Amino acid sequence: MRYEQGDLDTALRIVRQGRGVLITPAVARQFDLQVGSEWLLTTRRGRVPFRVAAVGLTPFWAPIVSRADAETYLGASVPFGYFITAKLDNERETVKSRLQDRLQAFPHYKLFEIGPDSELTQISIGRVWNTLTVLLNALTMLALIIATGGQTNTMMASVVERVRELGVLRSVGLTRRQVQMLVLLEAASVGAIGAVTGVLLGTASALTLLMISFTAVVASGGLGVPTWPSVISSILAVLASARWLALAGCVLSPLVTMLAAWLPARRAAALSILEVIRDV
Repeated sequence: MRYEQGDLDTALRIVRQGRGVLITPAVARQFDLQVGSEWLLTTRRGRVPFRVAAVGLTPFWAPIVSRADAETYLGASVPFGYFITAKLDNERETVKSRLQDRLQAFPHYKLFEIGPDSELTQISIGRVWNTLTVLLNALTMLALIIATGGQTNTMMASVVERVRELGVLRSVGLTRRQVQMLVLLEAASVGAIGAVTGVLLGTASALTLLMISFTAVVASGGLGVPTWPSVISSILAVLASARWLALAGCVLSPLVTMLAAWLPARRAAALSILEVIRDV
Protein backbone atom coordinates (compact mmCIF):
# COMPACT_ATOMS: atom_id res chain seq x y z
CA MET A 1 0.00 0.00 0.00
CA ARG A 2 1.28 3.45 -0.91
CA TYR A 3 0.39 5.84 1.87
CA GLU A 4 -0.91 9.33 1.17
CA GLN A 5 -1.73 9.92 4.83
CA GLY A 6 -0.32 7.96 7.74
CA ASP A 7 2.21 5.14 7.73
CA LEU A 8 2.40 1.40 8.35
CA ASP A 9 3.03 1.62 12.10
CA THR A 10 0.09 3.99 12.66
CA ALA A 11 -2.18 1.86 10.48
CA LEU A 12 -1.29 -1.35 12.32
CA ARG A 13 -1.78 0.27 15.70
CA ILE A 14 -5.26 1.57 14.86
CA VAL A 15 -6.36 -1.64 13.14
CA ARG A 16 -5.21 -3.78 16.08
CA GLN A 17 -7.26 -1.63 18.43
CA GLY A 18 -10.37 -2.69 16.51
CA ARG A 19 -12.71 -1.01 14.03
CA GLY A 20 -9.90 0.46 11.97
CA VAL A 21 -10.18 0.90 8.22
CA LEU A 22 -7.73 1.70 5.44
CA ILE A 23 -9.32 3.82 2.72
CA THR A 24 -8.38 5.12 -0.73
CA PRO A 25 -7.74 8.81 -1.45
CA ALA A 26 -10.95 8.94 -3.49
CA VAL A 27 -13.00 7.82 -0.48
CA ALA A 28 -11.14 10.26 1.75
CA ARG A 29 -11.98 13.18 -0.54
CA GLN A 30 -15.59 12.09 -1.04
CA PHE A 31 -16.34 11.89 2.70
CA ASP A 32 -13.77 14.48 3.84
CA LEU A 33 -11.81 11.99 5.94
CA GLN A 34 -8.26 11.85 7.22
CA VAL A 35 -6.22 9.62 9.52
CA GLY A 36 -8.00 9.37 12.87
CA SER A 37 -11.41 10.44 11.52
CA GLU A 38 -14.50 8.38 12.30
CA TRP A 39 -16.41 6.90 9.38
CA LEU A 40 -19.88 5.42 9.88
CA LEU A 41 -20.21 2.13 8.06
CA THR A 42 -23.41 0.16 7.55
CA THR A 43 -22.86 -3.32 8.98
CA ARG A 44 -25.03 -6.21 10.04
CA ARG A 45 -24.98 -4.61 13.51
CA GLY A 46 -26.25 -1.30 12.19
CA ARG A 47 -24.28 1.91 11.69
CA VAL A 48 -20.89 1.42 13.34
CA PRO A 49 -18.13 4.07 13.56
CA PHE A 50 -14.79 2.95 12.16
CA ARG A 51 -11.58 4.90 12.60
CA VAL A 52 -9.48 5.76 9.56
CA ALA A 53 -6.11 4.04 10.01
CA ALA A 54 -4.46 5.25 6.80
CA VAL A 55 -5.21 6.79 3.41
CA GLY A 56 -3.52 5.39 0.35
CA LEU A 57 -3.71 3.17 -2.69
CA THR A 58 -4.83 -0.27 -1.58
CA PRO A 59 -4.09 -3.35 -3.69
CA PHE A 60 -7.79 -3.94 -4.32
CA TRP A 61 -8.89 -0.29 -4.88
CA ALA A 62 -11.29 -0.59 -1.93
CA PRO A 63 -11.34 0.02 1.84
CA ILE A 64 -9.67 -2.67 3.96
CA VAL A 65 -10.58 -3.81 7.48
CA SER A 66 -9.08 -6.48 9.70
CA ARG A 67 -10.24 -10.08 9.52
CA ALA A 68 -11.71 -9.89 13.02
CA ASP A 69 -13.76 -6.80 12.19
CA ALA A 70 -14.87 -8.34 8.90
CA GLU A 71 -16.19 -11.43 10.68
CA THR A 72 -17.78 -9.41 13.51
CA TYR A 73 -19.45 -6.60 11.62
CA LEU A 74 -19.66 -7.72 8.00
CA GLY A 75 -20.27 -11.45 8.36
CA ALA A 76 -17.29 -12.27 6.19
CA SER A 77 -16.48 -15.91 5.58
CA VAL A 78 -13.14 -17.60 6.18
CA PRO A 79 -10.51 -15.94 3.95
CA PHE A 80 -9.33 -17.95 0.97
CA GLY A 81 -5.94 -16.25 0.94
CA TYR A 82 -3.63 -13.67 2.46
CA PHE A 83 -2.01 -10.70 0.79
CA ILE A 84 1.60 -10.10 1.88
CA THR A 85 3.77 -7.16 0.81
CA ALA A 86 7.44 -6.69 1.68
CA LYS A 87 8.32 -3.36 3.29
CA LEU A 88 11.28 -2.93 0.94
CA ASP A 89 11.64 -4.18 -2.62
CA ASN A 90 15.02 -5.75 -1.87
CA GLU A 91 13.35 -7.88 0.83
CA ARG A 92 10.88 -9.44 -1.61
CA GLU A 93 12.96 -12.52 -2.41
CA THR A 94 13.84 -13.07 1.26
CA VAL A 95 10.18 -12.94 2.29
CA LYS A 96 9.23 -15.23 -0.59
CA SER A 97 11.90 -17.77 0.37
CA ARG A 98 10.81 -17.82 4.02
CA LEU A 99 7.17 -18.25 3.08
CA GLN A 100 7.98 -21.14 0.77
CA ASP A 101 9.90 -22.86 3.54
CA ARG A 102 7.05 -22.41 6.04
CA LEU A 103 4.39 -23.55 3.57
CA GLN A 104 6.02 -26.93 3.16
CA ALA A 105 4.21 -27.95 6.35
CA PHE A 106 0.87 -26.89 4.79
CA PRO A 107 0.52 -28.72 1.45
CA HIS A 108 -3.00 -27.35 0.92
CA TYR A 109 -1.67 -23.78 0.73
CA LYS A 110 0.11 -22.37 -2.28
CA LEU A 111 2.18 -19.23 -2.76
CA PHE A 112 1.32 -16.95 -5.68
CA GLU A 113 2.82 -13.74 -6.97
CA ILE A 114 0.40 -10.99 -7.97
CA GLY A 115 1.08 -9.21 -11.23
CA PRO A 116 -0.10 -8.92 -14.84
CA ASP A 117 1.74 -12.10 -15.91
CA SER A 118 1.62 -13.99 -12.61
CA GLU A 119 0.22 -17.47 -12.16
CA LEU A 120 -2.53 -16.17 -9.88
CA THR A 121 -3.69 -13.75 -12.56
CA GLN A 122 -3.77 -16.55 -15.11
CA ILE A 123 -5.80 -18.75 -12.78
CA SER A 124 -8.28 -16.12 -11.59
CA ILE A 125 -8.60 -14.00 -14.73
CA GLY A 126 -6.91 -15.86 -17.56
CA ARG A 127 -9.42 -18.69 -17.79
CA VAL A 128 -12.38 -16.32 -17.70
CA TRP A 129 -10.71 -14.06 -20.25
CA ASN A 130 -9.93 -17.01 -22.54
CA THR A 131 -13.53 -18.21 -22.35
CA LEU A 132 -14.79 -14.71 -23.06
CA THR A 133 -12.39 -14.42 -26.01
CA VAL A 134 -13.64 -17.68 -27.51
CA LEU A 135 -17.25 -16.55 -27.05
CA LEU A 136 -16.61 -13.17 -28.67
CA ASN A 137 -14.77 -14.80 -31.57
CA ALA A 138 -17.69 -17.19 -32.07
CA LEU A 139 -20.14 -14.27 -32.08
CA THR A 140 -17.91 -12.46 -34.57
CA MET A 141 -17.89 -15.46 -36.88
CA LEU A 142 -21.67 -15.74 -36.58
CA ALA A 143 -22.04 -12.06 -37.45
CA LEU A 144 -19.70 -12.56 -40.42
CA ILE A 145 -21.76 -15.48 -41.71
CA ILE A 146 -24.99 -13.51 -41.34
CA ALA A 147 -23.45 -10.48 -43.06
CA THR A 148 -22.19 -12.68 -45.91
CA GLY A 149 -25.67 -14.12 -46.40
CA GLY A 150 -27.18 -10.65 -46.35
CA GLN A 151 -24.64 -9.41 -48.89
CA THR A 152 -25.43 -12.36 -51.16
CA ASN A 153 -29.17 -11.64 -51.01
CA THR A 154 -28.57 -7.92 -51.62
CA MET A 155 -26.40 -8.52 -54.67
CA MET A 156 -28.83 -11.14 -55.99
CA ALA A 157 -31.71 -8.67 -55.67
CA SER A 158 -29.58 -6.00 -57.33
CA VAL A 159 -28.87 -8.28 -60.30
CA VAL A 160 -32.56 -9.17 -60.66
CA GLU A 161 -33.59 -5.51 -60.57
CA ARG A 162 -30.92 -4.55 -63.12
CA VAL A 163 -31.47 -7.33 -65.64
CA ARG A 164 -32.37 -4.88 -68.39
CA GLU A 165 -29.43 -2.62 -67.59
CA LEU A 166 -27.00 -5.51 -67.66
CA GLY A 167 -28.59 -6.80 -70.87
CA VAL A 168 -28.12 -3.43 -72.54
CA LEU A 169 -24.46 -3.44 -71.48
CA ARG A 170 -24.08 -6.90 -73.01
CA SER A 171 -25.71 -5.69 -76.22
CA VAL A 172 -23.25 -2.81 -76.61
CA GLY A 173 -20.24 -5.08 -76.38
CA LEU A 174 -19.53 -6.10 -72.78
CA THR A 175 -18.46 -9.71 -72.47
CA ARG A 176 -19.76 -12.12 -69.85
CA ARG A 177 -16.46 -11.81 -67.97
CA GLN A 178 -16.70 -8.02 -67.94
CA VAL A 179 -20.27 -8.12 -66.59
CA GLN A 180 -19.17 -10.56 -63.89
CA MET A 181 -16.24 -8.33 -62.92
CA LEU A 182 -18.58 -5.32 -62.86
CA VAL A 183 -20.79 -6.98 -60.23
CA LEU A 184 -17.79 -8.20 -58.21
CA LEU A 185 -16.15 -4.77 -58.20
CA GLU A 186 -19.40 -3.20 -57.08
CA ALA A 187 -19.55 -5.66 -54.18
CA ALA A 188 -15.90 -4.97 -53.32
CA SER A 189 -16.55 -1.24 -53.21
CA VAL A 190 -19.47 -1.80 -50.83
CA GLY A 191 -17.24 -3.93 -48.60
CA ALA A 192 -14.40 -1.39 -48.64
CA ILE A 193 -16.70 1.50 -47.72
CA GLY A 194 -18.27 -0.56 -44.95
CA ALA A 195 -14.86 -1.62 -43.60
CA VAL A 196 -13.46 1.92 -43.50
CA THR A 197 -16.64 3.25 -41.90
CA GLY A 198 -16.66 0.45 -39.34
CA VAL A 199 -13.00 0.97 -38.45
CA LEU A 200 -13.49 4.70 -37.96
CA LEU A 201 -16.65 4.33 -35.88
CA GLY A 202 -15.22 1.41 -33.89
CA THR A 203 -12.01 3.30 -33.18
CA ALA A 204 -13.92 6.39 -32.06
CA SER A 205 -16.16 4.31 -29.78
CA ALA A 206 -13.25 2.36 -28.31
CA LEU A 207 -11.24 5.51 -27.63
CA THR A 208 -14.24 7.16 -25.98
CA LEU A 209 -14.74 4.17 -23.68
CA LEU A 210 -11.01 4.06 -23.01
CA MET A 211 -10.92 7.70 -21.96
CA ILE A 212 -13.97 7.28 -19.72
CA SER A 213 -12.72 4.09 -18.05
CA PHE A 214 -9.15 5.38 -17.76
CA THR A 215 -10.38 8.57 -16.11
CA ALA A 216 -12.63 6.62 -13.72
CA VAL A 217 -9.89 4.17 -12.68
CA VAL A 218 -7.28 6.86 -12.17
CA ALA A 219 -9.70 9.08 -10.25
CA SER A 220 -10.89 6.21 -8.05
CA GLY A 221 -7.32 5.45 -7.14
CA GLY A 222 -6.92 8.98 -5.84
CA LEU A 223 -4.48 10.09 -8.52
CA GLY A 224 -6.74 12.88 -9.76
CA VAL A 225 -7.93 13.47 -13.30
CA PRO A 226 -5.43 12.10 -15.85
CA THR A 227 -3.46 14.60 -17.89
CA TRP A 228 -3.79 14.92 -21.65
CA PRO A 229 -0.28 13.54 -22.29
CA SER A 230 -1.11 10.36 -20.34
CA VAL A 231 -4.42 10.00 -22.19
CA ILE A 232 -2.78 10.54 -25.58
CA SER A 233 -0.03 8.02 -24.80
CA SER A 234 -2.70 5.45 -23.86
CA ILE A 235 -4.62 6.16 -27.06
CA LEU A 236 -1.47 5.77 -29.17
CA ALA A 237 -0.69 2.48 -27.43
CA VAL A 238 -4.18 1.15 -28.20
CA LEU A 239 -3.98 2.28 -31.82
CA ALA A 240 -0.55 0.68 -32.21
CA SER A 241 -1.82 -2.66 -30.90
CA ALA A 242 -4.94 -2.60 -33.11
CA ARG A 243 -3.55 -1.21 -36.36
CA TRP A 244 -2.89 -4.62 -37.91
CA LEU A 245 -6.37 -5.83 -36.98
CA ALA A 246 -7.91 -2.74 -38.60
CA LEU A 247 -5.77 -3.22 -41.69
CA ALA A 248 -6.80 -6.87 -41.92
CA GLY A 249 -10.46 -5.84 -41.68
CA CYS A 250 -10.09 -3.32 -44.49
CA VAL A 251 -8.44 -5.97 -46.69
CA LEU A 252 -10.68 -8.93 -45.85
CA SER A 253 -14.00 -7.08 -46.01
CA PRO A 254 -13.89 -6.46 -49.80
CA LEU A 255 -12.77 -10.06 -50.32
CA VAL A 256 -15.68 -11.39 -48.26
CA THR A 257 -18.20 -9.22 -50.11
CA MET A 258 -16.76 -10.34 -53.45
CA LEU A 259 -17.10 -13.95 -52.33
CA ALA A 260 -20.70 -13.28 -51.31
CA ALA A 261 -21.38 -11.70 -54.74
CA TRP A 262 -19.84 -14.54 -56.72
CA LEU A 263 -23.13 -16.37 -57.39
CA PRO A 264 -25.03 -13.17 -58.33
CA ALA A 265 -22.13 -12.22 -60.60
CA ARG A 266 -22.32 -15.58 -62.36
CA ARG A 267 -26.07 -15.11 -62.81
CA ALA A 268 -25.51 -11.67 -64.27
CA ALA A 269 -22.87 -13.00 -66.66
CA ALA A 270 -25.19 -15.81 -67.78
CA LEU A 271 -27.92 -13.43 -68.98
CA SER A 272 -29.00 -13.97 -72.56
CA ILE A 273 -29.00 -10.82 -74.68
CA LEU A 274 -31.92 -12.07 -76.79
CA GLU A 275 -34.10 -12.81 -73.74
CA VAL A 276 -33.37 -9.40 -72.22
CA ILE A 277 -34.13 -7.56 -75.47
CA ARG A 278 -37.33 -9.57 -75.91
CA ASP A 279 -38.46 -8.72 -72.36
CA VAL A 280 -37.78 -5.03 -73.01
